[in-house]
Amino acid sequence: MNFEITFKTKWSDFDPNRHMRHTAYNDYAAEVRVRFFQEHGLSINEFAKLNIGPILFKEREFDIKKHKIFGKEEIVFYI
Repeated sequence: MNFEITFKTKWSDFDPNRHMRHTAYNDYAAEVRVRFFQEHGLSINEFAKLNIGPILFKEREFDIKKHKIFGKEEIVFYI
């Protein structure tokens, strides 16, 4: 199964050296997980009705290239 989301970066995603912050990657990854569940019928409201929620046991990041372009760079996440 493939699930792909593309985001445009923003100024606050970068550190003073113009490298994307690791925490920015993690924020986008969290958004991808939420959208994945929504696409498969598990919205935040549905989780609340069922009185359950997703648990993240492990998160890994692979930085294939350095991101230095503010607002024009697109980040693609895959599940």
